[in-house]
Amino acid sequence: MVEKSIYMNKSDARKENLVTAAQKCFSKFGFQKSTMNDIAREARKGKSSLYYYFKSKEEIFEAVVKTEAEIFKTEVKKTLNQESDLKTRVRLYFTIRMKRFKELVNLYAAMRSNYLKNQDFIEKIRETYDREELEFIQSMLEEGVEKNEFKVKSITDTSYALASALKGLEFPLVFNPTEQKLNERIDALLNILFYGIVKK
Repeated sequence: MVEKSIYMNKSDARKENLVTAAQKCFSKFGFQKSTMNDIAREARKGKSSLYYYFKSKEEIFEAVVKTEAEIFKTEVKKTLNQESDLKTRVRLYFTIRMKRFKELVNLYAAMRSNYLKNQDFIEKIRETYDREELEFIQSMLEEGVEKNEFKVKSITDTSYALASALKGLEFPLVFNPTEQKLNERIDALLNILFYGIVKK
């Protein structure tokens, strides 16, 4: 269910409801199997209402993914702004990212589905998401270096490495997780970041 829509104007309430209905359909059936009829039925509207706001299934899926991405970014900012300790903030980001990816099904599908990667609009969404995540990780590392809490030879390279590590952990953690296993894997990754693996 969409928790917070990107559509804030009251005049867009119908469009918001359609996006919410579409999110439910795409989450249940997937992008490929969902139809405009399914979405209209879920929204309890005629199909003409969908086409008034959206030209195609691709366009409404794009709206759903952008809404879920906004939900994710809002939650991350709200949670991390309440924590001043940098190590804790990095850990929180990694944990929220993995947990929410499982729940925000359409965002995850847009980022990782091989079928969807052939859609031009998906490529743009992926590029935006990957760039923003990289910039976010980089900003945390930069702050850590400035405060002399992190010792990083190359912030850029380390940011890429961490972003890549997160992607590598996605499948086993998102689809076969337990709360304990999720935390253990994240702790292992962050212990390498914070303390290294070489005995001093």
